[in-house]
Amino acid sequence: MPFPDSLFRKKYNMTDTNGQSSALMNERFELLLQRVETGFCDLMTLLSGGFIPSEPDFKLKTMYEMADRAAPSDVFCKNRRYTGFAIACEQYFKRGLKVLDLHCFGGGLVFDFLLRGHKAIGLYPSHFFEQTGGGYWRILSKFLFSADAAKTFTIVDVDNAPQKFDVICAWDGLELLECNALQVLCENVKKHLSVSGLFMGAVPLSQGKDEAWWKSQFADFDFIEELPLTPEQLPKTTVELLFPFAAMLK
Repeated sequence: MPFPDSLFRKKYNMTDTNGQSSALMNERFELLLQRVETGFCDLMTLLSGGFIPSEPDFKLKTMYEMADRAAPSDVFCKNRRYTGFAIACEQYFKRGLKVLDLHCFGGGLVFDFLLRGHKAIGLYPSHFFEQTGGGYWRILSKFLFSADAAKTFTIVDVDNAPQKFDVICAWDGLELLECNALQVLCENVKKHLSVSGLFMGAVPLSQGKDEAWWKSQFADFDFIEELPLTPEQLPKTTVELLFPFAAMLK
C-alpha cells in the first residue's frame, strides 16, 4: 500500500515524467501539509479543552527588542511533535514537570507537555510563527513567545516570582550563535534551571566545533556522559552528525 503522501502526489499529479517530485511541487506539497496541519491544530483546540490551561503559569520579562534570527525558509515544517520525549522525561523525573523550550519553532514540544498535564513555555527568535499563526501558536498564544534566548530574560510566575525549570531544551539553533551570544544563553539556562533539572539539546559537530569545544562552552554545567534518555526517546532533527547532550548544574 503506498504511503499516504504518495497518494497525495499521484492524485494531484505532483511528480515529473521520471516519477521524481520536482522542487516546485515539493514546495507546494509542503504548503498543503501545513494547511492540513493548521486544520488539525484547530481540531485539537476543541478536543483538548479539558487539558490545555486557559491561562499560562509563566510570564516572560526582557528589556530587549526581538531581532529575527531565523529565516522563513528555516522554519517550514518544523512543528514536530515529540510525545516520546515527554513520556521519557516523565519516567526520569517521576513527577509533574516545568519545561522551557528555548527554540520551540511551531510549539509542538510545548503542546505535548501541556497536553500531558505539565507546565511548559516556549521561546522562538523570530516573529514568523507569531505573525502567521503557524504550528500551535494560535492555540498556545499565551504559552509561546517571540523572544531570543541569547538575550537576557527572566521568566516569572503570576506573582512575579522567578521560576526554575526541570527541563530546559534547545534542539536547534545553538550552532547559529556567536560565542558571546552562546554565553548569554548559558547564563539564562543557569538562572532558570532547577537544582536537579536537565539542560538537554543537540548541536551539529563541525571543524573547530567538536564535542570538546561544545563542552567547554557549557563550562558552568556538569555533563552527563551517559544520556538519561535513549536516542529513540530524543527529538529527531534534520541535521546529521549531531552531538546530543544533557547537563546539570554543578
